[in-house]
Amino acid sequence: MESYNPLKVISYTIGFQEVPNETSLILNISGCPYKCRGCHSDYLWEDKGDILNENSLNDFISPYNSYITCVCFMGGDWDYNDIKDFSNIIHNLGIKVCLYSGNSKVNANYFSFLDYYKVGNYNETLGGLDNINTNQVFYKIENKGKIITDITYKFQRKGLKYAYSS
Repeated sequence: MESYNPLKVISYTIGFQEVPNETSLILNISGCPYKCRGCHSDYLWEDKGDILNENSLNDFISPYNSYITCVCFMGGDWDYNDIKDFSNIIHNLGIKVCLYSGNSKVNANYFSFLDYYKVGNYNETLGGLDNINTNQVFYKIENKGKIITDITYKFQRKGLKYAYSS
């Protein structure tokens, strides 16, 4: 029998940079399985924090409901069913959902219930989303996965300095 490892929140913040044109409630989820070398969020590697459930999710959202336009899951993305269930709850509140994944492979199943999806492990030599050489891709998803657009370029407006790096 497979054991269940629930998503756990270490901390949260409100951000304007993680999802273009959105004001996001960023939930920092522990237990990231990828442990990318040079990761700026290595505090998310350990399995610790408070278990995320429907009540705690609502507690995070309630104070900011009229200000946020997106909830962004940052870190642990190993539990597809939890992400899907929480996405449905969030969408019912009229709020978009984003998942930042360090997985190097796209899981197309996420396209049916996410609005934004960042895919790709962090590679120190290629940089993050703001670097034009990055291996990471940021997708905007519309119509429950019928329209998928790579909008990584939106992070790179100031990143042109990387074009000539050696």
